[in-house]
Amino acid sequence: LRKAGCESVFLGVESGDSTILKRVNKRQTNTQVLKVAEICKKTDLKLVASFIMGFPWEKESNIDKTISLAKNLKADQSVWFLFHPDIGSPIYQDFDKFGIKVINEDPDDCIKVGESHVETKYINKEKLENLYLKAILSTS
Repeated sequence: LRKAGCESVFLGVESGDSTILKRVNKRQTNTQVLKVAEICKKTDLKLVASFIMGFPWEKESNIDKTISLAKNLKADQSVWFLFHPDIGSPIYQDFDKFGIKVINEDPDDCIKVGESHVETKYINKEKLENLYLKAILSTS
C-alpha cells in the first residue's frame, strides 16, 4: 500500500470488547487490530482508528475496554462516535426491545459532536457524554 502511494489507513475498530464485537457482527479481534497498528507503524502508514460507544447492551466496563485498546493502539488519530440507531435498522424499529430511551429522534441533530441522543438501560445520557470526553482525552 505504501509503495502504491497510500499514506493512511482507516480502521473501524468500533469496540475493544469481544462481546460487543460479536453483538454487532464485527468479525475481528483485538489481536488483529493491534497487528494492523503494528504493521502501519512499521510501514510508515498513518493509522486512523474509529470507535463507537453507547451500544444498547454496553456497560461502562465495556467502554473502558475500548478506551484501553485505543490507548494501546497509539493510532495517529482516534475518532469517537456515540451510538445512534440508524433509521430503518432493527434497533430503530424496536427501541423498547433493546432498552433504549430516545432523547432526540431528529437525524439532522445526530451530527452534534459529543451529544448523545439515546440512553440505555445501562448508561444514561450524562454518563455516556462523560465517557465520550474521557475517551477523547485519553487518546489525544
